[in-house]
Amino acid sequence: NVAVDEQGRKGTWTLIYDEGFEVTIGGQKWFAYFKYTQDAQGNVTSYCGETSPGWFHDEKAPMPGTPPLRWGCFKGEKAEKVVRTEVPDGAMDSDKIYKADPKLQAYLETEASWTVGPSVFEGMPLREVKKRMGG
Repeated sequence: NVAVDEQGRKGTWTLIYDEGFEVTIGGQKWFAYFKYTQDAQGNVTSYCGETSPGWFHDEKAPMPGTPPLRWGCFKGEKAEKVVRTEVPDGAMDSDKIYKADPKLQAYLETEASWTVGPSVFEGMPLREVKKRMGG
């Protein structure tokens, strides 16, 4: 959970469930929710490479009992291309067995510089994967 800014300063990065993140670095705190939309039927689309407008402020208040100073807004966007995967409604409610996509894993390892390890979900029915992911 280490964050490093453009000046080389180190801070912390904390994921807030699957909804957002907080970064504390350079004397400031930054928070944003991940961007998503919901249509009239209740279908939710997540935009994993973007945030909704977030906010930042000084990490510490100038005096006890006072709010932090220097507040502002920001919007985040991932620098690298995000691979988008559409999941049909009800697809995660099946007994079909989860199998990692080798093309996606290869992309993540080469283009996005991620290290991809074995999935804990490999060989599990999709309904169980959904349950373990909080669905």
